[in-house]
Amino acid sequence: MEVFSTIFAPISTPDLGPESIAINGTPFSSLSFIGANGEPVLIDGVLDLFSMPVLAYSMRDLGKARTPIISIGDTGTQTSDTWVIQLRRDSDDNHKSFTASQVIDGTLSTWVGTDDAFITILYDQSSNGNNAVQGIVLNQPQLVDDGVRYSLGLRFDDADTFLTLTNSLMLSDGTMHVVSKLDPAAEKQTLFGGLTNMYIPVAQSGSIRDGMYLKSDVLSHHLNGQPAIATGTRGDAFDLWTSTTEQLLTLTGVTTDFPIQDVGRGAGTTSSWDAGGFVNEIIFYSDDQSANRVGIETNINDHYNIY
Repeated sequence: MEVFSTIFAPISTPDLGPESIAINGTPFSSLSFIGANGEPVLIDGVLDLFSMPVLAYSMRDLGKARTPIISIGDTGTQTSDTWVIQLRRDSDDNHKSFTASQVIDGTLSTWVGTDDAFITILYDQSSNGNNAVQGIVLNQPQLVDDGVRYSLGLRFDDADTFLTLTNSLMLSDGTMHVVSKLDPAAEKQTLFGGLTNMYIPVAQSGSIRDGMYLKSDVLSHHLNGQPAIATGTRGDAFDLWTSTTEQLLTLTGVTTDFPIQDVGRGAGTTSSWDAGGFVNEIIFYSDDQSANRVGIETNINDHYNIY
């Protein structure tokens, strides 16, 4: 990878990936160019370019003009900033919230040390404040293992880990964008579920489930920017979301019979349909975003370099 100076002379940099490089504390992957004064110029995110989603979870800033919010439940002083996640440090159970820049500029790494760290809050970057939370230690997805942060995002263990939305969510012809790497060997996965027999399946392995469905008259799937075919719109085998590499899946025409309540857990209290793998970004729109699909996917892919 090459970064250009203000006189556009190439500077060789280590191949650490775009999120590993920062200029004046700002991630290189969030820059459009370096201004004449040497200061970073932020690119627009999906919150700047398109209509406001109904919820948005990510460890990158999805908008460059987000309103600061007070941290929730941090150990010690509660402060205001554009938080993206809160972690629990395993050694002492202390909690701390982090901004997108702090996730990658060494702040998070310094705080965690050589410990493990687990997600307690995914802060909703939309204007709706619908954070995804988990206060039970056993059920918290992991982000840092022995001081090393997972580059693919938070890890669900296909057994006990999930996050619960602050407010359950209903969709009618909605749109979902998900960046994930879910294990194709883990059968009967559900990335989004609820208490009332409600699924968005990712690997049903032939089983049929009602509750969450994708309306066939408006449904379109796109995998890594290309049209994709699902074998069924309600139940049947549905394994588009599993992969051995990170991918971007877009679903249009999502309609819920029952509220979405959890991320990473199947319907009810069972763990038999829980997700296994990694999730880096989730963006839901309450309406059909087909007209903006290419633009949204391009913005996401420009950051993650998936395809």
